[in-house]
Amino acid sequence: MKRENEKFQTQQSLTVKKFHQFVKIDRGPVNAAIIDLLSGNVFQVPNSVIDKLEAGLYNEIQEFLEIAKEENLVIDIEPYRWIPAIDIAPDPKKEAEKEMHIELHLEDGVNLDQILSAFCEYPVFKIFYYSDKIPAGINTNIEIELKEKNFSKCVEQASVDGNFCKTPESIVSFNMRYNSCWGTVIAITADGMIRPCIHSLIKIGNIEDDLEDIDGLLEKMQPYWNFNKDKVERCRDCEFRHVCFDCREIAMQKNGEINGPNPMCSYNPYSGEWENQTN
Repeated sequence: MKRENEKFQTQQSLTVKKFHQFVKIDRGPVNAAIIDLLSGNVFQVPNSVIDKLEAGLYNEIQEFLEIAKEENLVIDIEPYRWIPAIDIAPDPKKEAEKEMHIELHLEDGVNLDQILSAFCEYPVFKIFYYSDKIPAGINTNIEIELKEKNFSKCVEQASVDGNFCKTPESIVSFNMRYNSCWGTVIAITADGMIRPCIHSLIKIGNIEDDLEDIDGLLEKMQPYWNFNKDKVERCRDCEFRHVCFDCREIAMQKNGEINGPNPMCSYNPYSGEWENQTN
């Protein structure tokens, strides 16, 4: 009995290698994205590497384990003390209970006072005003940031070449629920049209009909706000879908469809290779 107990104790003292609690793994058909939600760093590895780590085949992935250790992604832990990784998938019920934070994107020429008055009881946290100056006499506590209306910057931001910016948990969570560009945005152009973004040709409403019923307008915005990468062809299968910026206007201009893939992306998730797909 004593020998059996010793054997049991020895087995219990062994450690296994696990991703730490704040690592999110998104898989594609071939590769996986390892997202460190603490640092915001994003790494790509073959799915087979993740499979071998989870199966405990550490001798077959020594190079990966060395890099993962340097990046503080993997920890050694006793199996019975392991706390499973967090699940940051949004709970629709809980998310619906949260107060939304609206961004207003307003083109020079709109009646700023009229719009501020219409949204005075709603959680607008920032206004982007597309002009070189803010109209005189505007009285608001909301932050107003001047911005240049330059679609080429959207094209540049939507170009995907594998060099991802840091993507912390807040951005990953946002992108899981919302479109990374349209999410919580209400854009109003100089002609009084309400659109999902200041560059979009989509007409959701107009200030004459919709500023009297903001609750109704918010309902109209929901399908555009919630158009995340899970609704986009090819992107829905990509391991980078929660860390990648998405400009639907570029896709619509190229493909003519709202759910078309990003033409500025050079990655093919089905082959796991970076290709020239921007022409």
